[in-house]
Amino acid sequence: MCNIYETRSTKFNALINFAIILLGCSKISSADSDSCPISRDTVKIVDICPVSEEEWRQAAARKNCTAFANQCSEPDKLVYHCVIDPYVNQLIEVCAYAQNIVLGHCTDYSINGNLIEPNQKTNCKTFTEKPCPDFYRSNETYKYPGCYDLTMKTTTVIYNSKSTSNLEITVTSTISTSTCNMSTNSSINISGEDTTNSVTVIVIAVVFAAFAISIAVIGLGLVLKYVKREKSTLSTDIKPIQNGIFTCSYSINAVI
Repeated sequence: MCNIYETRSTKFNALINFAIILLGCSKISSADSDSCPISRDTVKIVDICPVSEEEWRQAAARKNCTAFANQCSEPDKLVYHCVIDPYVNQLIEVCAYAQNIVLGHCTDYSINGNLIEPNQKTNCKTFTEKPCPDFYRSNETYKYPGCYDLTMKTTTVIYNSKSTSNLEITVTSTISTSTCNMSTNSSINISGEDTTNSVTVIVIAVVFAAFAISIAVIGLGLVLKYVKREKSTLSTDIKPIQNGIFTCSYSINAVI
């Protein structure tokens, strides 16, 4: 008997889920009646979304969607939303028609389609904290903040200078979600050894060139000094005479 009741219960739950899916699909397929043209003008990229009913009410009052409702065919359906974008990398505030979200997806707003819709890239039923049900209304997304966490990325840059010639840069990127925690660390080492070696070679070359020039100058000075001394030693008095013959006179000192 228990097996019979369990089988019937399973079939009943399956029928309920199927009816929910059909209801959601029928709502999605009627995009013309489930969107208002003014919604595109109310789109705003935000850093955070409300995560409680009170915060949601305050944000809705600040957005004041009723001020735009008279431009819609069904004014009562235009309500405040704070949802992810279709690419799951931004949070969007928008005044739009509320939709039924089925199959455990997060809610997003498509600017191209001007429609609140389930995000097929996400599965909020698997969240460890506050998972979403198979069916919920799009203006209740604050109950499932894990969808907002999917867009959050943090980047930390740490500079660690070990010496004047070496610089170590560590970049840490963390993506935090309700379903998974993923951390990526990468280190970039920038070394100044090549630069130091090049400077050393240049300094040695300059010193060697200066030393060579100094030796050349000293050598040249010694040679000039030697030549001058030799000329003074071999110098004589050369006196011309009238007939054009040159004679050399030497000084002779005699002791009588």
